[in-house]
Amino acid sequence: MDKHIDNLILELQNALSKKYGRHFKRFYLIKNMEESEDWQGLIHYSDEGERQVEYYNIENQKVVKDSKIFH
Repeated sequence: MDKHIDNLILELQNALSKKYGRHFKRFYLIKNMEESEDWQGLIHYSDEGERQVEYYNIENQKVVKDSKIFH
């Protein structure tokens, strides 16, 4: 991969490990469709045994948390 992208991935891994520690489960970032510029993602972790999922969208170069009812 590109060295710059590799470094960003490693920075993200480090940040998620620091914030969630052993409770971290999954991180996804996807481009919704080929013809769309929309990017979406989620962070999945456990907190005191409870499953927690944070959904987000990227809009106008900002990360916007998305409140979904069903996880």
